[in-house]
Amino acid sequence: MIKVQIQHPGVIGCAVFCPIERGEPGPSPDPRYVALASRAAAANLPLVVWINSNEMTVPVNTILDEIDTYYTSYPSLSGIYLEIVDMSCDFIPPYYQVIWDHVHKIRSNPMVIFNMGPLATECHMNVSTMIVTYEGEFADYVSYVAPAWTKKYDPHRFWHTVFDVPALALPYVYQRSVAQGAGHVYISNEDIVDVYNSLPSYFDKLVSLAVDD
Repeated sequence: MIKVQIQHPGVIGCAVFCPIERGEPGPSPDPRYVALASRAAAANLPLVVWINSNEMTVPVNTILDEIDTYYTSYPSLSGIYLEIVDMSCDFIPPYYQVIWDHVHKIRSNPMVIFNMGPLATECHMNVSTMIVTYEGEFADYVSYVAPAWTKKYDPHRFWHTVFDVPALALPYVYQRSVAQGAGHVYISNEDIVDVYNSLPSYFDKLVSLAVDD
């Protein structure tokens, strides 16, 4: 990804990393990720850290502590990727607004990405910079229709992740993501178990589609 970012600046919107398998900060920075963060920063590749809110079952102060720990360990981070965000608008002030405000105190113009899926709600747009409105299999993506309210916003506020995509269907899925208003898309031939463990076998072709778009 870093090589691609150098060759084609801006084609990769960001890279997500999870220093610890459970998503919890370790007691000290992992040298591998310190090196990765340094290389990403040198290539102007935004790097965001994966944090699991688990539909707010994780106390907000725990989330804030994790954010602080990650930024201390990896100060060049561009922001956070918050997993399993609750759909209800009622909890924005006591939970997600607090997270939004906290990240902005650490870094100006941070990326705050919410993974919400097809049931994403518009009220979360004020406390995020980007929302994952689809994360699922190719078989379901062919009938996916983005929520009507997303049409009011810049496509770069939305991200689709589609896995189990055969190579022959790659161009179709890419064009469908554009048609459904996603300014960011990650497509993989891997299944749900391995989709985030390695790059897709046709990663170079995916990059080419983005460059030519």
